[in-house]
Amino acid sequence: KAILYTLYKNTLEVLKNSDNSLLASQTNKEQELLKNYLLQKEKLEEGVANQVLLFAAEMLPHTYLRYNTPRRVVQQFLMHLQCKSNPSEIPEIEFEKEPAYVTVTVYSLEDRYLLSDLTGTVTSEALSVIGMRSFKNTNGFVISQISITDSFGGGNIKQERLDRLKGNIKSVILKKVNVENLLSSPIEWVNYNKIPDGMVAEKIEFNNVLSSEYTILEILLPDSLGLLYRIIKQILSFDVQLHFVRVSTSADYAYDSFYIKSTTGNKIEDVELLKKMEQEIANAASRRIKTEISYIEY
Repeated sequence: KAILYTLYKNTLEVLKNSDNSLLASQTNKEQELLKNYLLQKEKLEEGVANQVLLFAAEMLPHTYLRYNTPRRVVQQFLMHLQCKSNPSEIPEIEFEKEPAYVTVTVYSLEDRYLLSDLTGTVTSEALSVIGMRSFKNTNGFVISQISITDSFGGGNIKQERLDRLKGNIKSVILKKVNVENLLSSPIEWVNYNKIPDGMVAEKIEFNNVLSSEYTILEILLPDSLGLLYRIIKQILSFDVQLHFVRVSTSADYAYDSFYIKSTTGNKIEDVELLKKMEQEIANAASRRIKTEISYIEY
């Protein structure tokens, strides 16, 4: 009850604050918290701590510190240094297990279709994406974080499966394997039930009101193999930035939200462009991937 009340108060303050000064204040607090952690907990010299702070400040979007703990920031800074000194080791992939899901963190160089490729690779393992976000700096170093579950909606994914996923992600990023080929031979059969027409109102809708920063694309469509992969790939085919994806599936319908910006970092308000994106996304969603089942796990 107390947590919900605190959430209510903080949300109300943000909504009332039209000039975003509260959000700026929050960013300053996050930077101060990180600095204190680096000096007091990690016992870093001030010069090294400043390097970590600079690394965090340069990550875009600037919500980076809101989604990563100070400890995780240090780990990602060290990984950045490692990748910078040994480019041949890119991509690097880490798994962080939670009871309800597994977070896959991929360190790589910027690639236009990176998020769609990662999504398709996860789907080929009959795993579900429940959320994803991406951060990058001006040097093209990208940190992609994907939250995944098994087909039962849990985080108890066998290590051998994660190891295979890791190998496939590396192969896809290095252009040794094609995502479409992986999707055509999924590891496990997933049944998508046909929902009677008219039972759920399908939608592909852009909203520029819900967020002061992003254009939010909301879709409600029948789920199918590789649907998220096809939609993200189509979004990225336009000259836009995709920062966050929130995923929900219910009764074999996908209800997903995509937070996008123009290349200049603004909301997308070109009506003709939004109409074209809507049509192309609808076309991509209607396409189906032909599959050949290699074996079925029970």
